[in-house]
Amino acid sequence: MTRGIVPRQPSRTGRHEGARRVTAAPLKKTPVLKTKPASRPKRTAKRASAYEPLAPARVRQIIAGLDRLYPNATCALTHRNAWELLVATILSAQCTDVRVNLVTPMLFEKIPDRAGLRRA
Repeated sequence: MTRGIVPRQPSRTGRHEGARRVTAAPLKKTPVLKTKPASRPKRTAKRASAYEPLAPARVRQIIAGLDRLYPNATCALTHRNAWELLVATILSAQCTDVRVNLVTPMLFEKIPDRAGLRRA
């Protein structure tokens, strides 16, 4: 059946052709205050400071804020170093933390570090 031959069915929400339209009262216009536009600071050839996302002071501030928000936070993944935590975190995106904790000890016996991963 080709499109366009069958007339469109009215929607169930009542917003279809022939539905009663409600017109809103006209809004009163508020007077526009004319103010002087804010002036932009003049550009200098040399920037005052560059944004450094890994600046030690910034990292300390972020970690302190996270410690305040989550004072008793613990990790459900078992790990001994940053490498094991990284691998366990990647695996936990694919299955549960319980399953990752069952699999990673055998995995880290075969591949203990990044160099072992290159050899595998």
